[in-house]
Amino acid sequence: MENIKEEIVKDLEKVNNLNELNDVKVKYLGKSGVITELQSKIREAEDKKAYGMYVNEIKTYLIGQGLKLK
Repeated sequence: MENIKEEIVKDLEKVNNLNELNDVKVKYLGKSGVITELQSKIREAEDKKAYGMYVNEIKTYLIGQGLKLK
C-alpha cells in the first residue's frame, strides 16, 4: 500500500491545473477509484481496524496534498 502514496505523489507532481487535479481526485476517490476499491475490501481484511485506519490515512493524505495545490 505504500506504493499508493508514491503513486499519489507522482500523479500530483504532474498536475498543472484544476482539471488535472480533478482527474487525480477521480482516479483515487471516484466511484471506481483506487481508495474506494480499498474501502470496499475492509470487510475482507483480517485486521479490519488497522486496514481501515490505513485506508483513511491514504485518503487524508491525498486530500491534504490536493488542497496544497489549489
